[in-house]
Amino acid sequence: INAVNAALKIDAQLAKAYFLKANIYRESGDTAKAISSYETALEQNPQLHDAQYDLGLIYAAKLNPLALTYFERVIQAQPNDSLVRYAYAYTLQNINRPAEALQAYKALVTQFPNYADAHYNLGAMYFAITACKDLNKALDCFSTVIKLQPQSTPAYLARAYVYKALKNTKAAALDFKWCL
Repeated sequence: INAVNAALKIDAQLAKAYFLKANIYRESGDTAKAISSYETALEQNPQLHDAQYDLGLIYAAKLNPLALTYFERVIQAQPNDSLVRYAYAYTLQNINRPAEALQAYKALVTQFPNYADAHYNLGAMYFAITACKDLNKALDCFSTVIKLQPQSTPAYLARAYVYKALKNTKAAALDFKWCL
């Protein structure tokens, strides 16, 4: 912090310095000061997408829908950034906006078909959320994760539960045994 403050005495409009300061505060657990420093960095340079992304992550952790605004700004500037698209979909899922989360995950896996975590979360939504319930789609999603990551125990376990719900006990047993 002292070195960053010294740099800011030389140039009070140095956006990267505020960004660095925000990261230091965030790592130390002071999210209020981190938010303030990220916002100051953005005042100095509105195109500092890393600051927008990090603010989105902070607000997402608090289940604050403001996170979506920051993620949307980054998506507009960097439409091929799979991480921010995932963070956006995951935030929608966590703040209980399942229809929008489904759309966001579908768009993500269309654009990035090898994004295993997105397939997994999409499968989880199809399996567990009443408004999205579709066991066959859940099965397809978890099977895709297994194709992409053949050692993914969570995917095998989730698929076993889907097979069980579909009354396919033989397939369920095979996946449960694989997990063991």
